[in-house]
Amino acid sequence: MQPINRMLPARGHTDGFTIIEILVALLLIGVLVLVVLAPLTGLFGLTRQSMRQTDATALAQGVMEDIRGQWQNWDKYDAACVAGGALPSGVTVSVQNMTVQGATSGTATTLTRSSATACPGKTGPRLTYAPSGSPLLRRVTVTATVQDRTSSLIAEVAQP
Repeated sequence: MQPINRMLPARGHTDGFTIIEILVALLLIGVLVLVVLAPLTGLFGLTRQSMRQTDATALAQGVMEDIRGQWQNWDKYDAACVAGGALPSGVTVSVQNMTVQGATSGTATTLTRSSATACPGKTGPRLTYAPSGSPLLRRVTVTATVQDRTSSLIAEVAQP
């Protein structure tokens, strides 16, 4: 049998952690959390910027497709006219006439939407030659801005 003093722990030595050890562990955990979370907050900001850029691009694409679709009608193309309500806010459209060789002709003009009655709308095959003032090719630039993000699309639209 062992003496009684060997069965009891030595004085001053107890099981568990001291308050200093716990505070040091919490400090280390706090530093690790900061190191991990600091880059994540930057990623959230990039995600918001990316979403605004995507929204601006989608807005510009929608306007561009509307113009291209309406200009399948040769009267609207000749008049450089697009029917419908006003352009969405933050969207500007400029039109530049071009030659067949791709050189610009004249100055770029800003396109606005007209009311359906002000915009001609003949359809069907063109029975006569295009008016002399109607270019064979037009460069359309659509610029859309959503908050601080801007997207510009350029398309060349041929005479129908």
